[in-house]
Amino acid sequence: LQVGKTTQLTIHWVLKNYYTDISSAEFSARLPVEMKWTGKVKTNSTNEPKFDETTNLVSWKIDRVVATRGVISDPFEAVFQVEVTPTAGQVGQILDLLGPTDFVAKDDFADVTINASDVKLDTNLPDDATMAGSLKNVQP
Repeated sequence: LQVGKTTQLTIHWVLKNYYTDISSAEFSARLPVEMKWTGKVKTNSTNEPKFDETTNLVSWKIDRVVATRGVISDPFEAVFQVEVTPTAGQVGQILDLLGPTDFVAKDDFADVTINASDVKLDTNLPDDATMAGSLKNVQP
């Protein structure tokens, strides 16, 4: 990330389901104000991630996920692109890319609601092995 230069990044949401069928699954998270939604998305599900410009909320709904999805078949995955142009005031900082992600779904067997969440995503990118050793803070 460099001051005045726009950088595009992709965010991946992956859904694996091990035990029982689930329905009405939804991921949601807010983009920080400095992040811009590019509108470029890809998914292997029938619904694409959506972006609400008024709330900066990214959401992705999946109607039904059978048990063992992602175990004996490919997991559901959604990829969306964001971009940022760092300012001089951000030099040396780690930037937030995505707020905490919430997940909610219905367990069809137990007839209960599943709730899970993940921490915010920032330019430290701990889950991205391709970024090992890279500068992760804003450069002048």
